[in-house]
Amino acid sequence: MVAQDYETLQIQNIWSQRANPSASRLFESSAAIIESLADLQSGKYFSPNDASQQWGAGASAKSIRNLDAFSMQGGFSFKNTQMYQACGSMSVYPGYFPIDIYEFTPGQKTLQHYNMYGAIAKDLTQNIIVGGSLYYDAINYSKRKDLRYTTYYMSMNTDLGILWHNDSFKAGLSYSYDRKTQTSTAEVLGISAAVYYAFIDKGDAYGVKDLWDNSSIHLKDSGVNGFPIKENAHSIGLQAGIGDMLYADMLLTYKTGQIGEKQKIWFNYLGYELASSIVYHLSAEKANHYIRLQYKLKRQDNIENILEDITQSGITTTYNYGGTQIYSRQLYIPSLKWTVISNSGLMVETMLFAMAQNSLSSSVYPYISSRKLYTYGTYLRAYYDLGRFRLGTLIMARNGSYEENDRIVSGSPSTQTKPVRETQYNAQMLDYRTSPFVLCMPSVRYTFSKGIYIEYCAGLAYSSGTRQLHNIKLGYKF
Repeated sequence: MVAQDYETLQIQNIWSQRANPSASRLFESSAAIIESLADLQSGKYFSPNDASQQWGAGASAKSIRNLDAFSMQGGFSFKNTQMYQACGSMSVYPGYFPIDIYEFTPGQKTLQHYNMYGAIAKDLTQNIIVGGSLYYDAINYSKRKDLRYTTYYMSMNTDLGILWHNDSFKAGLSYSYDRKTQTSTAEVLGISAAVYYAFIDKGDAYGVKDLWDNSSIHLKDSGVNGFPIKENAHSIGLQAGIGDMLYADMLLTYKTGQIGEKQKIWFNYLGYELASSIVYHLSAEKANHYIRLQYKLKRQDNIENILEDITQSGITTTYNYGGTQIYSRQLYIPSLKWTVISNSGLMVETMLFAMAQNSLSSSVYPYISSRKLYTYGTYLRAYYDLGRFRLGTLIMARNGSYEENDRIVSGSPSTQTKPVRETQYNAQMLDYRTSPFVLCMPSVRYTFSKGIYIEYCAGLAYSSGTRQLHNIKLGYKF
């Protein structure tokens, strides 16, 4: 008996968008997969936060189980990545948080990523399903050469959902709470007399460049452990569907965050996200077609607080005199995807259209800088099962552009110092995000008896430079 393919099962359940954990009850069968992997990347095309050469190894397990009384989903993964002669951002996800810190001495970086998740759904009545899920991410990110640093990242997401259904119509309601924390600490252990600088990016590569342990960088502020970030997000989702033919959802998220701790909250930020999707399933005689239209809108504003330390009788108290908005960004991402699963073993998934418009505005009075960044992309992913072999390919293409506008507020003093911009990092990141990009990555998989398989992928990316990618997997489907 051939084990059900986990990926195929996810595609066939048009409710499997992670928006409502009750949808775990809608899977028609069970599937599980265990994989170990190793990958290698090298070449001159990489972001300023990565390395020209890096390798990784890890393992993962994912499972869907349908039982008489309830259904479950779950999984875990671990991956270790080593980067050589790398510097740049101290954040595990550069650009996610509105404030970032860069360092400039290349060295060996290590990133260890742990992930666990689980979901359960149960029939409450004949027409009502309830469910819950928990997702947990933990990342350790470190560099072993002065300026040394360690970043600890944690994300925990809890989802609760309810789903009403009859023979042809389904409607759902869900709530999510997401908590993210990240703390970066830095130190110098070497005995050399070298001086190390860091740059705090307050938005659009504008900020302060100074000695890494000066108070303007916030890595060594008195009474604060490193550079801590905390974020909380609440989401409400609505879902509806007609049979297994049509699905639609809408998710509204409100986020708040702070950078700093105790009395010293240097920055506060808030934002919202609106995401919606429509999935249409067409069942033909020889294949099933899935068309997915998605749209995302994100908005975020960052406020820098005005703080002062006052010492009286040997006791230092930090006073907050309010704040000023220094950065805002807005992101639009529409996309259209088409997936075909044929009865003959062919799967084709293509991104017919994807666009991202990122609008950024940075304000350091009296200077205001605005930027619009456009990215367009498409990809084609396919595989064909030929006996024990699976032949696959991945082709990606992307292009981008940007426009900038800098101005001074009317009537402001002309003697005001222009804000500092990290021009080299900014230029490298713009080149990485907007240069024409093409990737071709064929793959071959051989399945042994009892669901054990081995897969090898080799790819070549071409943009402002080239990059070679190699990936090997050993897995088991059951």
